[in-house]
Amino acid sequence: DGGRPASYFLLDVPTGEPELGGDEARADSPGDSYRPLWATEPELAMLGLLPDGIADLVAAQVWPLCVDEVGDDHWPVVARLWRLYQHDLSELRHSEPDAEGRFLPGRLTSYVEAGDRVGYLARRGQVPCGFALVRLGVRRDRRTMGEFFVTRSSRGSGVAAAFAREVVTRHPGEWVIPFQDENARAAAFWRRLAAELLE
Repeated sequence: DGGRPASYFLLDVPTGEPELGGDEARADSPGDSYRPLWATEPELAMLGLLPDGIADLVAAQVWPLCVDEVGDDHWPVVARLWRLYQHDLSELRHSEPDAEGRFLPGRLTSYVEAGDRVGYLARRGQVPCGFALVRLGVRRDRRTMGEFFVTRSSRGSGVAAAFAREVVTRHPGEWVIPFQDENARAAAFWRRLAAELLE
């Protein structure tokens, strides 16, 4: 619209408010105007600026999935995500926040302190999007997915499956992956992933 070409710029962790500049600012008028905006990975597809299928390809390049073992510096990030996880599960576990409105760390501390447990933090680019907490060597050397969480904005995009596959393949062998049958979405997810990994 307006006879002006659209422009896209990839910026790493932009800050501040985007502003028109140069030729765009000079061509801007009340009858022919638009405003630039920052778009996050989930927003890119919603905006409809790119042809079908292209937004996913761009997102995968700009915001690649990174999975790192949780070190001392990352446990505070996992602790913040843990509160979102507990909030999600409160619907199924009928749990409540404390008097200060916080979901307490609960089992999380056992993963920070134990040598037979490991945590993984998933990020899309620089943005944390989930965690996995694994118990190693439990029940005759079977690994157990103790806790697994992906933020709502990353669900339904293949991030959870890619993250889970990455964690499981880092620890070859037998796995126990418990889930609640009443959590239909999680049950379907884990059954689908198990079938894929067993092929």
